[in-house]
Amino acid sequence: MAQVARNPLLIALLRHFSGARCRAVWQREWDRTYRRIGVEKFTRVHGDQHEQVVDAIAASDGPAAHRAMAHHLEVVSIDMGVLGSEPSTS
Repeated sequence: MAQVARNPLLIALLRHFSGARCRAVWQREWDRTYRRIGVEKFTRVHGDQHEQVVDAIAASDGPAAHRAMAHHLEVVSIDMGVLGSEPSTS
């Protein structure tokens, strides 16, 4: 309706609320996952994955950074129950 009315203030406000709602849902699921996996494992595994991304960026290796981040996001998706239980080997 905001778009039909072409009201930029209302459009911006509704986008803001939608984004906040999405962040709240994501944060609740993230917190559940964090507790289920355990702080130590969660921190170690995801920290190691972040380190691989940073190392690839520092080495100016874009393809390696892309692969490392894609792998990290896949693992996070598995941990959060969005994907199946086994990461791909690609």
